[in-house]
Amino acid sequence: MPDHPIPPDQRILEAAIRVFGEAGYAGGSTEALARAAGVTKGALYWYFQDKADLFAEAVALVVRRWALAGTAGSPAEVRHALDRLGTEDPPGLLLLHRAAAELMADPSAPWGQPLTDWHTHVLTALGRDEWAQWLVDTHPVYGALPRP
Repeated sequence: MPDHPIPPDQRILEAAIRVFGEAGYAGGSTEALARAAGVTKGALYWYFQDKADLFAEAVALVVRRWALAGTAGSPAEVRHALDRLGTEDPPGLLLLHRAAAELMADPSAPWGQPLTDWHTHVLTALGRDEWAQWLVDTHPVYGALPRP
């Protein structure tokens, strides 16, 4: 019987969501990622090309998991998915916030497309005001800003 019932690539992705969400891309060392996933550094590179590829895959997983990308979904469905993300997956929410901040600093970042698609979809579904309010309600940095 294997020590871990979850395949290594999935453990690595879940660990990446937590580690990158807490430390950001630059602060998420490969050593910390491997330790959190319970694998060797070599295993990271077996499953993912490099740290940027792993970060991009972690962002894409969170977006897919919470049905935050795509064209379907009424504003109420999108808001419900966002609220569930904030309640049920704080590490995923934190990762998306960190990835968005890092994307603003480097628009060519390899995780940009899933995040850009997610943001465009949510902004279209909710409208700028409701999206801005959700950000203020769910992120400590935004939450410290004065209410509109």
